[in-house]
Amino acid sequence: MCMRNCSNTARSANCNMDRVGRMCDGSENGKKSTTEKNIPVAALSAAQSHVDVCIFIDPLYDFLSPEGVFCKTYGEEDCAPILSVHKSLNNLYHHLKSECPSVDIIIVSSVYEATQFETVPNLCTTPEGYKVLLDDCPVDENNRVCGNHTYIQKTANSFFSCTDEDRERIQQLCAHRHILVCGVTTVSCVSVAVSNLLDNTTCRKVLVARNAVASRRRNTEREASLLGEWGRGAQHRVEVHDEWEQLLPACMSGVELLNDEI
Repeated sequence: MCMRNCSNTARSANCNMDRVGRMCDGSENGKKSTTEKNIPVAALSAAQSHVDVCIFIDPLYDFLSPEGVFCKTYGEEDCAPILSVHKSLNNLYHHLKSECPSVDIIIVSSVYEATQFETVPNLCTTPEGYKVLLDDCPVDENNRVCGNHTYIQKTANSFFSCTDEDRERIQQLCAHRHILVCGVTTVSCVSVAVSNLLDNTTCRKVLVARNAVASRRRNTEREASLLGEWGRGAQHRVEVHDEWEQLLPACMSGVELLNDEI
């Protein structure tokens, strides 16, 4: 486990051990932080994040690399949307690390049996296959908790196909909070993750950004239909946005800048 020094008054972008119930602006359980005093509501709405937890589903070599099992099995043309979303996921991840230090980050990694899926054998069966492809990510199967990062291994589409300890940690981190779900693939593990959160946690809201999820090209219509249903409110407590940037403005640094200007 990665242990780092923390305090409530001076939290770095790499560390925040007091996780549960804390908003991206530093407030807790809906209470205003001292940073918010005398800041107009309109200014706060533009500067604050509406995300408390970001869950990355399968940002792994076997899905996101052209040399991975998924692409080798289905071909680069069919997997083009998945390969393309890698850059957006990396940008989102770096934004969280640099601008939103109190947003919890959960990395969900699939580890499968070689014959688990007939159409795509050997998917995520080796350390290379389930290697996390987010630059400078500090967690993996050997270092599962580090600062505001948590690493979870799942053995099926559901991210609750994990250990009891990991399941309890997910439920604790997500309780009464706004959750951004991103990753691959939209029509499979991402969709199941949304259902997991709605059915098995007490999260306030699940957020999905169209530019931070992807599926195979052949599943474009299914993906559009699913996102459309969520966007129309077919699933209570789910919101769909076009871009993750709409949900994550400058967070901490933005609020501090407003303070300087007011």
